[in-house]
Amino acid sequence: MSYFDDASLVMIPSGYKDQKVYSVKPIDGSGDLTFSRASNASRINSSGLVEKVRENVVLYSEQFDNAAWTKGNLSVSANSIANPIDGATTADTIVEAATTGTHYLYQSPSLTGEFTYSVYAKAKERDHIVIAGSINLTTFYSALFDLTNGLVEQEENGSSNTLNASIVAIGSGWYRCSVTITSASAIPFVIWTSDGSALSPTYYEPSYAGDGTSGVYVFGAQAETGVLTDYIATTSSAVSVGPVSGLPRLDYSGGASCPSLLLEPQRTNDITFSESFDNAAWTKGNATISANTSATLDPSGYNGSDKLQEDSSTNPHYFGHDTVSASSGNSVTFSIFLKAAERNWAAIRLYTGFGSKFGYFNLSTGTLGTVDSGATASIISYGNGWYRCSLTVTMDSSSVTLPYVYTSTGDGVNTYTGTTGSGIYCFGGQQEIGAYATSYIPTLSTAVTRVVDNTLTSGLSGSLPQTAGTLFWDIEYTYGASSTMLMHNTGVSDYAFCQVSAGGLVEGGIYESGTMVERLVKSGAIATGRHKLAFAYETNSFALYVDGVLADSGTSGSTASISMNTISLDWNSTDFTRVNQLLLFQTRLSNADLATLTTI
Repeated sequence: MSYFDDASLVMIPSGYKDQKVYSVKPIDGSGDLTFSRASNASRINSSGLVEKVRENVVLYSEQFDNAAWTKGNLSVSANSIANPIDGATTADTIVEAATTGTHYLYQSPSLTGEFTYSVYAKAKERDHIVIAGSINLTTFYSALFDLTNGLVEQEENGSSNTLNASIVAIGSGWYRCSVTITSASAIPFVIWTSDGSALSPTYYEPSYAGDGTSGVYVFGAQAETGVLTDYIATTSSAVSVGPVSGLPRLDYSGGASCPSLLLEPQRTNDITFSESFDNAAWTKGNATISANTSATLDPSGYNGSDKLQEDSSTNPHYFGHDTVSASSGNSVTFSIFLKAAERNWAAIRLYTGFGSKFGYFNLSTGTLGTVDSGATASIISYGNGWYRCSLTVTMDSSSVTLPYVYTSTGDGVNTYTGTTGSGIYCFGGQQEIGAYATSYIPTLSTAVTRVVDNTLTSGLSGSLPQTAGTLFWDIEYTYGASSTMLMHNTGVSDYAFCQVSAGGLVEGGIYESGTMVERLVKSGAIATGRHKLAFAYETNSFALYVDGVLADSGTSGSTASISMNTISLDWNSTDFTRVNQLLLFQTRLSNADLATLTTI
């Protein structure tokens, strides 16, 4: 039979927009699923990279003549040359005044922690610019860029800030110049023209005699949290891209050709500065952190990974977070992306209140080593040598959890004589209350919560099975999570469901007026991974199929008065589901068809 033709509703994750997941069938949109999530999130995109929400908070990023940019001894000639992105004539010229002093423009983004200021620039009469962050426009943290030779000629850090500058050739004489700053306070973003002289040691600003005509071409300013990422154009307001609030997540963890709809429960990353392991929030032991190394791209495809580097002492070599806590009885999961460098092994430790639990991870083979009794661990490949390593424990008492990450020379080894500079790459630490790691939640100075993904669509009585039908879905099961597909009426008194519990138990059932008609249960838990499940029903005939096999059946019970108009995925808002496909049929499929449909 043609299952697509016979199905009344088909959802294969492929199309979406804000608050909507498109169904392939029916084609009139009546079967589209309504989606909500009132927070940003992350996903794995079609390139296999961790895609976070990115935001450019600069206003009028391509219109330097706009009043959003404060000018000092400088004017702007708009739209004077082809830009380096699409070749349109939208790049501007910033022209110095005939004044001795500084020649600048600036905005004041409200960014703290680690952030990056960048602009595209091209030499004109002047072949140098300076980009800086400043405090009250008096003390600058500046970098001098040579637009002829593509060099960072001078880089000056503030006493309490760190600054890393870079210049990247774009072509046709254009360069993307950037400074990445770590600061506890928000500081203005300043762009100067320069005559190429060394920066003044007083304020590190370029002061010289302007001629009134010389300048530099500029385009595409950006101010963003974290390290430099791809350019985002703005006008009158900041612009965010990626899995923003309310946008369904089509996740490509299973490969670029087969996205799935990712639905997760609410979780909070209690770790602060999740990508800044050099920050004082992270304790270092017999080791140092090399921040934002260019030796390898991080799992999101940028230069945001840090390197944990051991010293030469005979000790454990680690970093860790001393301030996060959890209550007695809670399941706690700490996860982090790790990649081998000189060391091929790593360890994670969590403190449970009465003692510590360790898990060891082989970053060369992507396999688990020893995991202490009472803890569980996982290691999942994210490509390019990166693995997301996680350790889960149950708290014995209310206490700080002390999540620590160690370099290691082998399974079970956390104390050894180090070699200065040897270590592992690290990115994206996360601690959450729960028995498994959910998608990555970036943080800065405070914990961040990603709220629940919710798919609940009513008014579907024409597309939903009623007194006879079949529920089918193809999902990825995660240990410790539950997944529920529920059809119901407005009062949730008539309903049919197919679900996997947190313990891996598969069930299907149907209720009328709150009274069970039939509930089928598969004997034994399923393993983690991909599964195809189907629950079929009509009066006196019920079947539950799992991966091509009849798991349970029933032959008694009337469905003659059941009426449903709403479908919900992850009904109780605490579930995790990665949905590859969903089909609804308004008939009870035969057992032979159910076996074929659910065979992997």
